[in-house]
Amino acid sequence: MTVAGAVTLKRAANSAELPFAAVPLLFGIQQIVEGAIWLSFRYDASEIRNIASYIYTLFAYVLWPIYIPIAIGLTEQVAWRRKLIGGLDYPHFRRHYFT
Repeated sequence: MTVAGAVTLKRAANSAELPFAAVPLLFGIQQIVEGAIWLSFRYDASEIRNIASYIYTLFAYVLWPIYIPIAIGLTEQVAWRRKLIGGLDYPHFRRHYFT
Protein backbone atom coordinates (compact mmCIF):
# COMPACT_ATOMS: atom_id res chain seq x y z
CA MET A 1 0.00 0.00 0.00
CA THR A 2 2.84 2.37 0.76
CA VAL A 3 4.38 1.82 -2.68
CA ALA A 4 1.01 2.40 -4.35
CA GLY A 5 0.71 5.59 -2.33
CA ALA A 6 4.05 6.84 -3.59
CA VAL A 7 3.00 6.13 -7.18
CA THR A 8 -0.32 7.91 -6.61
CA LEU A 9 1.50 10.97 -5.29
CA LYS A 10 3.72 11.02 -8.34
CA ARG A 11 0.70 10.88 -10.67
CA ALA A 12 -1.29 13.68 -9.03
CA ALA A 13 -2.28 16.12 -11.76
CA ASN A 14 -1.87 19.28 -9.70
CA SER A 15 -1.03 20.48 -6.20
CA ALA A 16 -4.69 20.53 -5.13
CA GLU A 17 -4.83 16.76 -5.66
CA LEU A 18 -1.71 16.01 -3.60
CA PRO A 19 -3.47 15.69 -0.21
CA PHE A 20 -6.03 13.27 -1.66
CA ALA A 21 -3.31 11.39 -3.55
CA ALA A 22 -1.42 10.98 -0.26
CA VAL A 23 -4.25 8.95 1.31
CA PRO A 24 -2.93 5.53 0.16
CA LEU A 25 0.56 6.42 1.39
CA LEU A 26 -0.76 7.50 4.79
CA PHE A 27 -2.93 4.40 5.00
CA GLY A 28 0.12 2.27 4.22
CA ILE A 29 2.00 3.96 7.05
CA GLN A 30 -0.94 3.28 9.35
CA GLN A 31 -0.84 -0.39 8.34
CA ILE A 32 2.89 -0.60 9.11
CA VAL A 33 2.20 0.88 12.55
CA GLU A 34 -0.61 -1.64 13.10
CA GLY A 35 1.76 -4.44 12.10
CA ALA A 36 4.25 -3.19 14.67
CA ILE A 37 1.52 -3.36 17.32
CA TRP A 38 0.72 -6.98 16.47
CA LEU A 39 4.38 -8.00 16.34
CA SER A 40 5.02 -6.32 19.68
CA PHE A 41 2.67 -8.82 21.32
CA ARG A 42 4.58 -11.75 19.89
CA TYR A 43 8.01 -10.44 20.88
CA ASP A 44 6.91 -8.77 24.14
CA ALA A 45 8.08 -5.30 23.10
CA SER A 46 5.93 -3.10 25.30
CA GLU A 47 7.73 0.16 24.47
CA ILE A 48 7.22 -0.34 20.75
CA ARG A 49 3.60 -1.34 21.40
CA ASN A 50 2.96 1.83 23.42
CA ILE A 51 4.50 4.17 20.85
CA ALA A 52 2.81 2.41 17.93
CA SER A 53 -0.54 2.46 19.76
CA TYR A 54 -0.29 6.23 20.21
CA ILE A 55 0.57 6.71 16.55
CA TYR A 56 -2.29 4.44 15.45
CA THR A 57 -4.73 6.31 17.70
CA LEU A 58 -3.52 9.61 16.26
CA PHE A 59 -4.28 8.34 12.76
CA ALA A 60 -7.70 6.95 13.69
CA TYR A 61 -9.07 9.75 15.83
CA VAL A 62 -7.26 12.88 14.70
CA LEU A 63 -5.74 12.57 11.23
CA TRP A 64 -8.48 10.78 9.28
CA PRO A 65 -11.51 12.74 10.56
CA ILE A 66 -9.79 16.06 9.80
CA TYR A 67 -7.61 15.17 6.81
CA ILE A 68 -10.09 13.34 4.55
CA PRO A 69 -12.71 16.12 4.33
CA ILE A 70 -9.97 18.68 3.71
CA ALA A 71 -8.35 16.50 1.02
CA ILE A 72 -11.70 15.95 -0.72
CA GLY A 73 -12.66 19.61 -0.39
CA LEU A 74 -9.44 20.73 -2.06
CA THR A 75 -10.16 18.60 -5.12
CA GLU A 76 -13.71 19.90 -5.52
CA GLN A 77 -14.00 22.44 -8.33
CA VAL A 78 -17.54 23.71 -7.69
CA ALA A 79 -17.56 26.34 -4.93
CA TRP A 80 -20.92 25.44 -3.36
CA ARG A 81 -19.95 21.77 -3.16
CA ARG A 82 -16.64 22.70 -1.54
CA LYS A 83 -18.52 24.78 1.05
CA LEU A 84 -20.97 21.92 1.59
CA ILE A 85 -18.13 19.47 2.23
CA GLY A 86 -16.56 21.88 4.71
CA GLY A 87 -19.90 22.49 6.41
CA LEU A 88 -20.65 18.80 6.72
CA ASP A 89 -17.32 18.18 8.37
CA TYR A 90 -17.69 20.87 11.03
CA PRO A 91 -20.49 19.16 13.05
CA HIS A 92 -18.53 15.89 12.94
CA PHE A 93 -15.41 17.64 14.19
CA ARG A 94 -17.30 19.50 16.92
CA ARG A 95 -19.11 16.37 18.12
CA HIS A 96 -15.94 14.28 18.40
CA TYR A 97 -13.53 16.81 19.81
CA PHE A 98 -15.57 19.23 21.89
CA THR A 99 -18.02 16.99 23.77
